[in-house]
Amino acid sequence: MATDDKGQIKRQQAKHKRNYQSKIDAREAQRNELELQGYDTRPEPIRQPDKVQNIVDSIQDNIINMFDTEVLTLLNELGKNELKTNQYVYCLHQVNKKYISKKLLTCREDNQNEFLLYALTQVYFEIINKYDFVSSIDAYCKYIGINPDTFYKWESGEYRGYKYYTPEGEPIYSIAAFKTNYPDREFVQELSFAHTDLAKLVRNLGKSNIRNKLADTPLGVTVLANNDRETGLRYNAQSMLESATIQHAISANNLPKLE
Repeated sequence: MATDDKGQIKRQQAKHKRNYQSKIDAREAQRNELELQGYDTRPEPIRQPDKVQNIVDSIQDNIINMFDTEVLTLLNELGKNELKTNQYVYCLHQVNKKYISKKLLTCREDNQNEFLLYALTQVYFEIINKYDFVSSIDAYCKYIGINPDTFYKWESGEYRGYKYYTPEGEPIYSIAAFKTNYPDREFVQELSFAHTDLAKLVRNLGKSNIRNKLADTPLGVTVLANNDRETGLRYNAQSMLESATIQHAISANNLPKLE
């Protein structure tokens, strides 16, 4: 980026900061004037959870109970005692349609809500561990209600969401609810890489989930030993082979040439 472009961006940022500060100063002056007239100008406290765990606690039972119901219904319909992975994914999708997309991720702004997405992801892996089926990007996307292409944009950093705060710096956990409950209150919107971090977390936890399932069987242990970069032996063997090949080439080059 050219130096002039950087200077222009800094000037625009400084201008926005001055405008924003002037609004805060004007509101403060108005508040002081009203207080002198005897009015209570303290803002209504924002009723929101303070941590992701608070969100998890408020949604986990509903989601898991609904998933349990979907699983039992499908088992009865099929007359089986256990479902296949794709059938568990179907149940996850039903939970999204009946609850998550209607009660939680109800608008585009809430789909950008990193706090709620992290909470939903934690509950997702609770379900995976409870029912012991393989996690996948497709399963996660059907549960959250997004297209896999969107997930890959999260992962690559092509898509960036937002963090929302009050002017006082207090995090806003649902911007849609905030706008509904406090239509006259202002807020600060800030770009965030949280979606990229979340996508990497989902992929890494998915890998761990598959490793754990493989480790439960003799064949799976063999697969891990032969193929897994973190826990296997194959890559060490390859390194030794590559090293031996290089040493052989060097030794061959040092041999006297036959005339």
